[in-house]
Amino acid sequence: MPRHNRNHFDDDEDEEDYYGDEDYYDDDSEPEDETANEDSEPENETAMIQRNICVLQLQKFDLFESQNKETGHFDVTFEIDKKFLHAHKFALAAASKTFQTQFSKRWTEKVNDDEPIKIQNYSYEEFLQLLCFLYSGVCKLTSDNVFSLTDMGEFYDLPLLKEYCDKFMSKLKNDVDIDNVYDKVDFALRYSLSDYLNSIKKFIRQNFESLAKSEQFMIFKKPFVQVMMSVERSFDEEKLLESVYKWAVHQATLKKDAQNSDEFNMAVAIKNELYGIISDVKFAEINLEFVLQFVADKELIFSTSELYTMFYLSFHENREELLFKALYGLAEKEAKAKIACSHNRINLNDLIKAEASKFLSEVNFGGMSFEFIMNFVAKKSFLFTPSELYKIVSNCKRRQDQEAELFKSLVKLAEDQEIEKQKEAMKDNFLLSEAVKNALSENLSSIKFQLMPYKFLFDFVVEKGFFLGPFDISGFAFKSIADSENKEDAFKNVYYLSEKQALRKHKDAIANFPNFKLIDAVKLEMLQAFHLFKFSEMDVEFLKDFIVDKGFIIFPKELRAFFMNSRARYGNEEKAFKAVSVTLFI
Repeated sequence: MPRHNRNHFDDDEDEEDYYGDEDYYDDDSEPEDETANEDSEPENETAMIQRNICVLQLQKFDLFESQNKETGHFDVTFEIDKKFLHAHKFALAAASKTFQTQFSKRWTEKVNDDEPIKIQNYSYEEFLQLLCFLYSGVCKLTSDNVFSLTDMGEFYDLPLLKEYCDKFMSKLKNDVDIDNVYDKVDFALRYSLSDYLNSIKKFIRQNFESLAKSEQFMIFKKPFVQVMMSVERSFDEEKLLESVYKWAVHQATLKKDAQNSDEFNMAVAIKNELYGIISDVKFAEINLEFVLQFVADKELIFSTSELYTMFYLSFHENREELLFKALYGLAEKEAKAKIACSHNRINLNDLIKAEASKFLSEVNFGGMSFEFIMNFVAKKSFLFTPSELYKIVSNCKRRQDQEAELFKSLVKLAEDQEIEKQKEAMKDNFLLSEAVKNALSENLSSIKFQLMPYKFLFDFVVEKGFFLGPFDISGFAFKSIADSENKEDAFKNVYYLSEKQALRKHKDAIANFPNFKLIDAVKLEMLQAFHLFKFSEMDVEFLKDFIVDKGFIIFPKELRAFFMNSRARYGNEEKAFKAVSVTLFI
């Protein structure tokens, strides 16, 4: 079969607007692959069927293109600009429900079939390309006719033609500029042209700042602003948020002026304008402080859930305190609003707790300072169970010199809680100290006792019945040695602390053995700490009168070091040996 003659196309090979594949019209047979095996036969059969369909379709197209009424067997004629185009109803109606309806209507209204159908909204060339597409699946698209053909694709219910035009428009160069981008977006949205819209978005992304700062921004319709907000951009999100809000106010004001009604709700109108737009603001690139300031006077515009989302998205590291304060403020405001609308007596704290449950599990209390926890969070204790509050306090951020104050505050919280419980339970044999220890048992591992001053450990911690483990005492010893210039005083502090702890344990029957020996109990307490002390650097009198006298045995390695130091100090081995021999006396 000879190559199909495309008379209705411009045969200039340099025509860039032609949108079709030349090979589509190639009727030359492909040489049969004689080496094909049986496994490839199904594929060849499918290809043959597809080729037969294509050839038969092009034969129909040949009849249409000839426009010869004698040989074409046409049964419908169109009149456009006093020119005529002949076609076949079946070919058109099979592809278009609109044509199908038109032809049926002409039949029911008994219109003469020989009477041409007048086309008034499109030019002859545009309608010709429409019919070419219906017969062959391709047509000549240009930057001038593609918009009309897209409209015809919509009107005649031809999604394939719309898709064909969409692909073509998405590849147009220099089609969009600052002056026409609004109209282009409107066209793409109206006809649901996804590829074309994506190509326009590339232009918007490249020119986002110019569009956002232009005077026309305030008068852009919502669909266009939505498209703008959906693109990736490099722009100051704080300024964009302000601009978008001003745009929403302007749009709402225009509607208010148009309605001229006293019942017009400005807040609702602004909210409606922002719906579907505010969610595309990149709050993650905005400081929480800015967001809080921005929404301060807009409580009627944004819902509580929207504000929760804004706050969380704009949260940055080291802003946990500011975030929690803002979230709590929202919960409190929402709770008060519900009480104001209710005729029943409702507990405010219960409502706040219910609202706060939406975000409490996401709050990082461990990133908050001890001062904030005690001055703000702990005062909202109704939000938490006692164990939750103890965990929050014991895991908060604090300086080393705040460890004692934190523990004291933790104990005070527990004491208050247990006293309140006892008022309700009225248990017999209630011991506050035991109740507090039990309440705090799961949190003690987070307390760094080794960082507390000796006096506080002696007078408060052990006195309250809390005991340091061997590694806690070891840590305290290490810190005491590092902080103290007098190694003897450091040892004394560790010894007396261990002694008091051993006596308190014995008193509380924790270690109430029949043959209790204090020195053995103290040694056990100091088990991990004893080896940290360098006895060779201590005064010989202290070693004799305190260390040895208390029943401690100095390791040979330390004795040797002590001998070497003594020899260096006294200048001769005799005095050095005498000093060592004194320490060996038990």
